Amino acid sequence: MKMLTRLTMGIMCLAQTSAFSISPQQQQLTSSTKAMYLSATSSTSTEKDKKASEEEYVCGRAESDGEIMDIASFRNDLTSPEMLVAKQQEKRDEIDKTADAVKGVGIGLAVGAVYGVVTYLEGGDLLESLTNFAVLGGVIGSILGINNIQGKSVYVASLPEAENRLKVDYVEGLAKKQDLGFYGQLTDVTAYNNRFKGCNGVVGCIDCQLRNCDDSANPKRYGNLPPHVHIKNLSVDSAVRRKGIARKLVQMVEDYAKEETEADLITIVVDDFNDAAINLYSGLGYTQESIGSPVAQQKFGQWTRGRSAMTKIL
Repeated sequence: MKMLTRLTMGIMCLAQTSAFSISPQQQQLTSSTKAMYLSATSSTSTEKDKKASEEEYVCGRAESDGEIMDIASFRNDLTSPEMLVAKQQEKRDEIDKTADAVKGVGIGLAVGAVYGVVTYLEGGDLLESLTNFAVLGGVIGSILGINNIQGKSVYVASLPEAENRLKVDYVEGLAKKQDLGFYGQLTDVTAYNNRFKGCNGVVGCIDCQLRNCDDSANPKRYGNLPPHVHIKNLSVDSAVRRKGIARKLVQMVEDYAKEETEADLITIVVDDFNDAAINLYSGLGYTQESIGSPVAQQKFGQWTRGRSAMTKIL
């Protein structure tokens, strides 16, 4: 009986050892398989990330007033006209109107006092000086006090005023149709924690202008260059750089120049210390030429120390 029990226990131990122990060869095979799996997973993840990056944004041509205003909002620190008005209103609502009114009255009285002292020093008539102080100080103090008690010490623009401000400051050339603009826009406006909500998802933009030809909306001549398209205002938000947006925008300008104009080349002016811009354009086939001396005036129509023109023949 004891021998039977020992035999049974031996068989069970052998079965457990066979089931749960792994030979060195098996361990090597398992590790290899795991590495292959992780590599495949990593490769798939990289491909998905790359695809997601490409599909994260789309590029378009700014033709409508809405698209132009989105570009203006992007350049205005990602702030739309509506947001600008709301911020001004919020600032007005936060002020202590009573304290502000008292401050306004004080300013008025201070102005009146200064005027009273000046008139006294000039004429020596104390009664006239006090009268001037009371009248001028009272009038100015009353006006400022009433204005401030109504909360008008903080100006709040109307929506049309805010839109016009952005248009003049950031997209005047586009609004007047002297320039042509292109933009990169998120497919999901709410991405990046709604960072780009104020500009309707615009994350980058570029302007260009046809020059030195009869079809140009700008009659000014730029040196002795042939008909050309000049790139202006290329900008991509720091949160979405290194995704190919700048390169895509430049290529869209090049396509426009080739297909819709008689331009012979593309030009852009860059700072000599801007290595990122120089590398971008050099990588796209542009050549660099300094415009840092008056010699460049005849060719390019301008010269500025520390800057270069980059050109690409079409």
